[in-house]
Amino acid sequence: MPPNTVGSAGKRRSTSSKGKPGVGGGITGAKSLVRRAQPSFVTNLSSYDRSDPFHAFNVLLKLFGSLASRAGSCQYKVTPEEHRLSLHLLTIIEPFIGSSTPTQRTLITRQPTEILDAIVFHVDSPRDLLNLGVTCHRMHGIVFPRHMEYRVIRCKASSLALWNHLIVNRSLARNVRRLEVMDERALEREIVPAGITTTDTDLESTDDELGMHLKQERFLVAALNRMTHLAQFVWSSNHSPISLDGILPSLLTKPTLKEIEINDNVMFSPLGDDEETDESQSSDEQKGKVLPALRAVSLRSTRHTYGLSKHPSLARAKGLLNSCPKLEALEINYTPPRSHPAPVPAQDLLLTGRWPQLRSLSLTNLRCTPLTGFDATSTFILAHLNLEILHLDIVPRNPRDLVFPANALPKLKEVKACKEIVGALLECPCDGDAKRPLEVIKGVSLARNGGINFYHNTDFLEKLKRFGSDTVKRIELVGWTEIDDLKRLVESAPRVVWLDIGKRITSNAQAASLNNVNEWAMLLSSLPELATFHGIKFFYESHGGTSAGDKSRVRKNDESASVLVWRCPKLRRVDHWDDSAVLHRAAVPMISLSTILVVLIIFTSLAGAIVPWFLLHLYLTSTRSTNATKRERVLKSLGTSPNGKRLVGFFHPYCNAGGGGERVLWTAIAAIQRNEKDMVSVVYSGDIDANKEEIIAKVKSRFDINLDPTKIIFVFLNSRRYVEDSTWPYFTLLGQSLGSMYLAWEAMNKLIPDLYIDTMGYAFTFHIVTWVANIPIGAYVHYPTISTDMLERVKSRKRWHTNSSAISSSSILSTAKLWYYRLFMYYYSLSLRSAIFVMANSTWTKNHVDSILQHSDPLLDFLHLTSPPLFILRFLANQNKNPVTKAQIVYPPCDTREMAKFPLEGRERVIVSVAQFRPEKDHPAQLRALYELFRQHEEFKESLPVKLVMIGGSRNAKDAARVEDLRRLSKELGLDKHVEILVNAPYPDMLRWLSKASIGMNTMVDEHFGINVVEYMAAGVIPVAHASAGPLYDIIVPFNGQPTGFHAKTPEEFADALYKALSLSKEEDLALRQRARTWAVQRFSEEEFEKGWNASGWSNWL
Repeated sequence: MPPNTVGSAGKRRSTSSKGKPGVGGGITGAKSLVRRAQPSFVTNLSSYDRSDPFHAFNVLLKLFGSLASRAGSCQYKVTPEEHRLSLHLLTIIEPFIGSSTPTQRTLITRQPTEILDAIVFHVDSPRDLLNLGVTCHRMHGIVFPRHMEYRVIRCKASSLALWNHLIVNRSLARNVRRLEVMDERALEREIVPAGITTTDTDLESTDDELGMHLKQERFLVAALNRMTHLAQFVWSSNHSPISLDGILPSLLTKPTLKEIEINDNVMFSPLGDDEETDESQSSDEQKGKVLPALRAVSLRSTRHTYGLSKHPSLARAKGLLNSCPKLEALEINYTPPRSHPAPVPAQDLLLTGRWPQLRSLSLTNLRCTPLTGFDATSTFILAHLNLEILHLDIVPRNPRDLVFPANALPKLKEVKACKEIVGALLECPCDGDAKRPLEVIKGVSLARNGGINFYHNTDFLEKLKRFGSDTVKRIELVGWTEIDDLKRLVESAPRVVWLDIGKRITSNAQAASLNNVNEWAMLLSSLPELATFHGIKFFYESHGGTSAGDKSRVRKNDESASVLVWRCPKLRRVDHWDDSAVLHRAAVPMISLSTILVVLIIFTSLAGAIVPWFLLHLYLTSTRSTNATKRERVLKSLGTSPNGKRLVGFFHPYCNAGGGGERVLWTAIAAIQRNEKDMVSVVYSGDIDANKEEIIAKVKSRFDINLDPTKIIFVFLNSRRYVEDSTWPYFTLLGQSLGSMYLAWEAMNKLIPDLYIDTMGYAFTFHIVTWVANIPIGAYVHYPTISTDMLERVKSRKRWHTNSSAISSSSILSTAKLWYYRLFMYYYSLSLRSAIFVMANSTWTKNHVDSILQHSDPLLDFLHLTSPPLFILRFLANQNKNPVTKAQIVYPPCDTREMAKFPLEGRERVIVSVAQFRPEKDHPAQLRALYELFRQHEEFKESLPVKLVMIGGSRNAKDAARVEDLRRLSKELGLDKHVEILVNAPYPDMLRWLSKASIGMNTMVDEHFGINVVEYMAAGVIPVAHASAGPLYDIIVPFNGQPTGFHAKTPEEFADALYKALSLSKEEDLALRQRARTWAVQRFSEEEFEKGWNASGWSNWL
């Protein structure tokens, strides 16, 4: 709608004036020699910008100047519209006009909002912005809702609500200084500003996925165009289908842009034919697009395969960098995934890229073609004399081919490269007698693998001593082998202040890393200025306890510290690296246990709990004092002397079950009996219907494991019914956990061992063992009692075999169960932390156990601090001073000897499934997969018939009902002639089917290990398993670079995998079966289990 205008007669008149609102530019009617036509004025008050007082003053001057021409007529006075306009223009002009007498209107709180907003707009520093916002309520109301929360935007590419919000509110979009587009997998709590992302958008109106992505890109680009003062741009959306090609043109129009950081594999993908054509056609346009303020560019790839190219290129990066004439910092870091290790060719960039102001350069995993070698690198470095930081990781034919020309890099202060490149740089001369101010050297390795490496080390150290001894202050090595090389390094750079020697790189035949503090102190004493040293462990970990071991460690630490202080007076920090390359620092002394006990006694006294506490203390003292008599009596019953014997307790109430968990138990005990002569195993069993001789005989017949009866003690428990699920139809997890605590109480009252190991997953027993026995605790976890996946399924109200439809369909019941699981997870985490070592049977189990060990819940922590009973319970559950933080994988032993004898040839078209008929095994998915196979490939149903044989155990009526449901589903899908279900089949029948089957199928989601999959592979059956947990990460993995089976998730994927397995040629089929068998027999044998069991360090706690 055009603005209103008022002429000389006060009538409305339209104008076609272009530019800013104000005086009309046209004259209507015929020209008059007597009187000029009166100018018109725009009376729409919102058309005048409060931040432009000059335009307002010009309009007001012309308005008042036109009054003289109105004299003698009826228009001597201004119209009401012109009067309101003049007052409005005065409010715009007045704040900019000085006054000798200050008035209220001169105060900042009296200024118009537009003026204050314009002032705040020019404040860039977050600290200055915060200080400005807290000056007064008026500034607070402008800074925080409009500027503070919009200076940094951190969101996902799919945040349509935020993009639309910035498109509509242009004044907010221009306040954005930093934009970070995160990966689609990023957490919601990382999004800034919070709250915008929860508003409604029309994203749901797009039905197709492609249209949705196009819409996201369109909204993002439109919002980006509104950000006229953007200074920093970060792109980390590696999993987004939105192309960077649509984003980069918008970035090239930002004259205020200072930093660009892109973390995306697409940035390293080559240009297509159509893109190269478009690029050649628009080359002239791109030459005109210059980013004058851009100072830093960082381009990084990720290890994800999304957007990955087998032939990486820097063509896209080159197009961006050509628009940065004043670039000061450049980082190109290509980290290829393991499947595609090829580096990126960089010769074009190095030959043509020129940035006179470049001061920092980091190139990682790039390469030059064999034709150019290092010529391109030398040319590039010679052209950039202002470089101060150089990180060079380029793959050449030979690093020694690099020759730096004279006076190259005269201002260099930091270099990170291999020792050949650093050596060449050190010997490169500067003009005259000037010295290169090189202070930091990183990335050098002094490892030895032969005589040639010894020569390279010597050559580098001689150059360092000759050319860098006076300037180098900091050295960070990748690794070393011989201490003699370190001695020469210290002699070559005596002025070093910071020294990191990295990890010692040794072969199996070489000794472990030296930690003789006197020898190392003598070495470091040659560095008088040394303040920080990394690489060697000098100190024992100690928490200031009162035990003899803690006192001994403290005394040795004091001795080591005194030696280091004496030899190295300026040394202030000493760290070391462990085998997993994690930096360790000296532990901060904690409050002693005695102090905590005193505080706890005072606290409980005030709470009226001193009497129960005292009675409990008397009971525990009595139990521990009588244990010595019980121990001596039991050992004498074995016919052995109690002197020097150590008892290792195994809590396994179902030790006579004969399953995979029992094989782990008996294999571990047999290994102890063979290797530890002074140890006696104690098995806490609830199998009161069997005696010691019967259990040992069953172990021999079922697992072919020989046990020595004189080195094993059975403690039979009468309360095993409290850990059975049938005892607790409701709140099963809680009931079984409390029942296991009672069962452990009974066990400790009968006999206390020297080391307690749980091999069945009863972590809540750790509290009882700690309170009653106060002995070291360990665990072998087959499956966590509760996991984060279970919490997520309840939170998302997803129906599962552990989350019935009655609960998932109710928000109230789901909320209640979520709190129940949340409390259980909290206490389960506390229980696991009572252990000093934890072993897990697979990668999936280890990851979940690690997350549980590191689990935290601030709300529940606060409740336990404010409630005295909960505080006492929390304290009693957290008495371990050295809680374990991560589990160690020890694969369970699998009996593959008999199955490995089956012939690999002559197999029938039979798909076998060996699994109990439990709901989590998901047997219906196997029928649907077979149905999809027959639907897509009818020949396997008629001419080349395929048969599915399901073999499993049925425990109760519910399992039997599931079997009948499977038979009914088989008939509905028309598969009854191709499916055979064997319930509780004898073991020989199972072996017979495995010996002639071609494929073994397992459809369970998150199978923690999958021993049946191992049996498939050992029997020569090609495994097809669900792509999750154990089968994905540990079992069906490449062997010697070749596949050992197939993974799938949906019925369609399973059908495709079955088709591939059935369509293999005879040679491929035989090779695949042989690889799978070899891998299974080697990796999951009893010998490998014994190695992993001993490597866990369990015996160190005895």
